[in-house]
Amino acid sequence: MGVTYGYGQAGDGATEVSVRVEDDAGRFHALAAPLLGLAVRRSIARNLRNLKQVLEGRLRPSGR
Repeated sequence: MGVTYGYGQAGDGATEVSVRVEDDAGRFHALAAPLLGLAVRRSIARNLRNLKQVLEGRLRPSGR
């Protein structure tokens, strides 16, 4: 599974962010899809909240 983030200027000082999730639909993933989907959505939401805070100057990047 891979998650790719993209970003670019959207005008008026705004930033547009895109998220792409790719998965190889193997048998294990098919069985675990509901749990994996929830975990991925939570992780992406957390990452986007942190990115927003960094872009707005309210949080320093962690360097990870």
